[in-house]
Amino acid sequence: MINWVRSHTRPACGSPCCGRVAHRSSCARSCRVRGGDWLGHLVFSLDAARLPAVLAARTTYWLRYFWADMGVVEDGRRVRYDSRRRWPGPSGAGCRALIEVGDPYRVDELGELDHLLTARYVLYASVAGRLVYAHAEHPPWPLARARALDLTEDLIEAAGLPAPQGRPLVHHSAGVSVRIGAWKPVRT
Repeated sequence: MINWVRSHTRPACGSPCCGRVAHRSSCARSCRVRGGDWLGHLVFSLDAARLPAVLAARTTYWLRYFWADMGVVEDGRRVRYDSRRRWPGPSGAGCRALIEVGDPYRVDELGELDHLLTARYVLYASVAGRLVYAHAEHPPWPLARARALDLTEDLIEAAGLPAPQGRPLVHHSAGVSVRIGAWKPVRT
């Protein structure tokens, strides 16, 4: 799954990057994990436009963030997203998408799949070979209908995953502010 996100992320205080780390935009390859009552987000890789955000995520949260040239151009109901990876490699891997944004969803129109794909209340990672989690606090994403008019990408394969098949499922959101807590070990 690819998520193109425009949000603001704040790590928990006590982290070397405490404060607001703004992501102008980012593009994530991830899967959702459900652990008990928690919906989780396991990031395979995430490309972000701001090098400080990438370095903070890599050094304090041990996440596979990549620095990329990124752009978002809005033209009425159409939005073009462009990303080309800079560091670390594979250099040049990227994504180019053109979507058309439709009407907003009413809350009662959203189903379990919509929530599973967009809710990030727990973030999972592997630190020193151990599975860890951190709580992510944010309001519900204000979702709108959308459809992909054009999509070319090789970021999923660059993350070591098989290429997706079929038509993409597309949602659009203006974004939300997110606060990430401190890591805790997953107890099995």
